[in-house]
Amino acid sequence: MSEQYPDTPRSTYWRKQLSAWRTSGQSQQGFCKQQGLSYAQFQYWRRKLTASTTEEEPPARSGFVTVRHRPMEDAGGLTLVLPNGAELRGIHADNLSVVESLLRLTA
Repeated sequence: MSEQYPDTPRSTYWRKQLSAWRTSGQSQQGFCKQQGLSYAQFQYWRRKLTASTTEEEPPARSGFVTVRHRPMEDAGGLTLVLPNGAELRGIHADNLSVVESLLRLTA
């Protein structure tokens, strides 16, 4: 992996763990939990051993997706101002279920 960090028993151990994680398809935390590894140590050795390598890691799977926002001109509809100052604008009959869900979250 990294040519800058010398081979020691500890670095060899962590290189094997990192290799196993890459082929496992698991998240870093999931892999550490399953293997009984300290996540903090895993992160330390991952950064240390991959600092000079060009090998790409699998993309992180956060569960989030990219959302693109398009500014809308005045969409009309109702505006609801909550006691905390938050505003819900553009309330229409077709999005009432979304508004209802948001209000439940704030309750």
